[in-house]
Amino acid sequence: MPSVAEDGPDGGASNLLSRRVCLYELSTVALNGSGGTAVSFDSEAERMLVTLDSGESVKVKLFNLQFADSEQALTFLGHRVCLHRLSTEGLNTKYGTAILFDDAVGRIVVNLEGKDSRTVKVKLQNLKLAHAKRTST
Repeated sequence: MPSVAEDGPDGGASNLLSRRVCLYELSTVALNGSGGTAVSFDSEAERMLVTLDSGESVKVKLFNLQFADSEQALTFLGHRVCLHRLSTEGLNTKYGTAILFDDAVGRIVVNLEGKDSRTVKVKLQNLKLAHAKRTST
């Protein structure tokens, strides 16, 4: 996925403010893949201040940012998914249908199947595409 940097007076920074972003191709490798919210743009330093989901704040070049999750979410929407690696262990290995992406919180809304039938919001990293549900004949 390409960076969000664009031609123009602020390099596309104004399009990012208050949006969910993902960090990539950073020299601080541990931060690659981190998600957060673009807070403000420092035009002198040519860096975007990003508040990461961890609560940490970092200044990052626009080249090292991409819109978070919404494009990746398209892979899951309308499909059967399996939840995994969740801190709420009781939801791990549960199945459901990904129905929409909530950009405000950066999570996919999933309708769970069966006796666990309810709606949950899940990070992309905690979803896998699942095989279609088998029916008995």
